[in-house]
Amino acid sequence: MSQDRLHYTPQQLHAVYDRINLPARYRYELGDFSREVVKHHDGHGFLGALVTHTLANIPFENLSLHYSPTHAVSIHPDALFQKIIRSDLGRGGYCLENNVFLGTVLRSLGFDVGLRSMSLGARINRMGMGGVGNEDGMTSFGGWSHMINLVTIRGEVFVVDVGVSEDRLDNDEWRLMRLSG
Repeated sequence: MSQDRLHYTPQQLHAVYDRINLPARYRYELGDFSREVVKHHDGHGFLGALVTHTLANIPFENLSLHYSPTHAVSIHPDALFQKIIRSDLGRGGYCLENNVFLGTVLRSLGFDVGLRSMSLGARINRMGMGGVGNEDGMTSFGGWSHMINLVTIRGEVFVVDVGVSEDRLDNDEWRLMRLSG
């Protein structure tokens, strides 16, 4: 399944590293070595660095939905690369764009975002975010309006979500949440 999905080239990944200001110690070359790091060495640290630096440098925004002539966005990896990296405008996207973009980066580097791991829809719990719960003040979920990635590293499944606003950036557990192991 993930073999059929698009991947970024080594040149594109270097541009991603630059855009997210990834420290030199995490700038692995695409290929056997990056796959070795992901699967056997510091996959957790590498993933955490990619997520943290993506959240810090690629904004959660939906300007295209409101201010473009079409009021639409493309989630094709090449269109996302153009918008987020090549346009040099400091753009990001909403959850679907940012998470599809990072999912493509992760697959390109050898992370397992495939058969057991995947990109999938999600729902947001509006309680605890300053939102309004139901009439009893209990947890309240909206519709299927979010997207996340599930990434497996050595049998552990992690929720990876870079499609969030800055109010979640201070919560380290949110950046890389283990689902199973």
